[in-house]
Amino acid sequence: MVVIPHIGISPEDADRLIVRPMESEVRSIEGVKEVSAFATEGAATLMLEFDIDFDSDDAIAEVRAAVDRGQSEIPGTAEEPIIKGITISDFPVIAISLT
Repeated sequence: MVVIPHIGISPEDADRLIVRPMESEVRSIEGVKEVSAFATEGAATLMLEFDIDFDSDDAIAEVRAAVDRGQSEIPGTAEEPIIKGITISDFPVIAISLT
């Protein structure tokens, strides 16, 4: 997951100025299965899904490199991107709710 905060930016501008340039950079990463991106008030978020056999450390390093390359294409007023690896093991396998 890549989050790029930008205080005061509209969702439309975040999509045009941040999501599109970053999306083209991260799509070039080998092993990326799917990219989902969305823009909100004050931020842009990209979710990358990798092939099942990817090495998470290598993937995060490649995402960092792609984001670094893409930073020249986004507004200089954007904050430092936040890159976080998320795996399915971060979430519970089963959730039980009693009422």
